[in-house]
Amino acid sequence: MLKSLSIENFRCFKKFDLNPLGRVNLLVGKNNCGKTSILEAIHILCSSQNPDPLKNIMIRRGDVDE
Repeated sequence: MLKSLSIENFRCFKKFDLNPLGRVNLLVGKNNCGKTSILEAIHILCSSQNPDPLKNIMIRRGDVDE
């Protein structure tokens, strides 16, 4: 279980900290404020041994070509 989250220089975040995290956390905000980016950062963190998730995210967002 994650107890805290720190994101630096990822998408719209220069520096972002969530501390402490609970057992259940709710991300709420307006469109295009970074909710999905937080989830993508967690996904990349959890799959750090495999670069495919990052590549798939970038392709889905149109950041790179297949």
